[in-house]
Amino acid sequence: VYRFSSDANLSFKKPILLGVATLSFFLGGLGYWAATAKLESAAIAYGDLSVLTKRQEIQHLEGGIIEKLYVQEGDLVKKGQPLVQLSQRQPMAKLDAVSGQYIHT
Repeated sequence: VYRFSSDANLSFKKPILLGVATLSFFLGGLGYWAATAKLESAAIAYGDLSVLTKRQEIQHLEGGIIEKLYVQEGDLVKKGQPLVQLSQRQPMAKLDAVSGQYIHT
């Protein structure tokens, strides 16, 4: 029967403890970041609008951030009536970037 020496047990414990500590530090940092980070992006999604006669799908080609919502669920709307107002921040930023590129070329 072979018996392990206490030195052999210690040689395995150090790397295992270091690995556990590193993993704990990484997961703790990830959790802290997830709880406190401000994300400056928007999720683009499609929506459905229910009308009395049939469902109408509302889509925007490039998505955007809704700045104002003019209707609520159950409201009757007329043709041409604005339903939402999209934020101009992203399109204006793109326009500024393209304008800057155009001027410098």
